[in-house]
Amino acid sequence: MRSGSRRTNAVQPPSATNPRGVAAATGAKNTQKGKGQAIISLDELDRIRAQVTNTKEDTYQHQRDAYRKSLQETSKNRVKNWGNTMDALRVKREEDRIKRLEDEEIERRRVDAEEQAYQDDLRQQAIIKAASTMHEQQDMVKALKGKMLMCDVAYEQQAQKAMADRKKAIQKDVEKHWVEVEKEKMKEYD
Repeated sequence: MRSGSRRTNAVQPPSATNPRGVAAATGAKNTQKGKGQAIISLDELDRIRAQVTNTKEDTYQHQRDAYRKSLQETSKNRVKNWGNTMDALRVKREEDRIKRLEDEEIERRRVDAEEQAYQDDLRQQAIIKAASTMHEQQDMVKALKGKMLMCDVAYEQQAQKAMADRKKAIQKDVEKHWVEVEKEKMKEYD
């Protein structure tokens, strides 16, 4: 470096406006592009700085390993969004298996809920039947049912007797009619 024109390019702590911690250049900015100037990206600048700042302690092997590691990291970042890799297919199969198990569990719960409702309905019917049976086993209820049965039997007997009498009357009328028809036919033959 020259002793008169010393520029300090100190590293500053990273911030929201300066994420890499690079100090801003001091002095007047030259907005004209001159001969021999090139514009490079910040990533490229970082890569160049990393190569320049490597000391003699860093062996070629270390540099090569670091470079390979960075390439591997870049490759992994690209591959993690691909859906057709073996890892992605394995993850998808696992997610599908978990989804299938969740669906089966939901179906089992639905069936269990239906079965519980059915069992509750059966239990309620059994309770109603038991209450009805207990009610019917009481003596007063038995006596009332017996009397109602006797009334029904008496009414049915009366209805059957009326029906029989009516049948007899109709049969008598039919006989009477045939007798008259026979008499008329006989008169015609005579």
